[in-house]
Amino acid sequence: MFLSDKKKYELREWGRYEVQVRVKITIPNEGNAIWYGQTLDISKGGLRIFVPRELEKDAIVIMEFSLPYSWKNIEIRGVVRNRNSFTYGVEFVEPTSHQQQIIFRVCKTLELLQ
Repeated sequence: MFLSDKKKYELREWGRYEVQVRVKITIPNEGNAIWYGQTLDISKGGLRIFVPRELEKDAIVIMEFSLPYSWKNIEIRGVVRNRNSFTYGVEFVEPTSHQQQIIFRVCKTLELLQ
């Protein structure tokens, strides 16, 4: 791990928890193009996802996924903050309080299990 990578990791606001579920990505700026990918991990502030196509930094996306230990699908807006090949860090944008509760609860459960 490079020193700069370590500092970035230490500065994270929330912990990351491995979770692999299918995610549907809608890209509003591209005529609502739909792609499918997979989550790699989740935090209280966003997802790391794999999508087999190029997404621009700062692109707005709509993500739909179902988390473990939750019975409800989540559809949430996000903004692409970084990328490494076809792996993207996506920050949640204005999640509802209900979505936050679900995400926080799942993160807490995953924290206990990992």
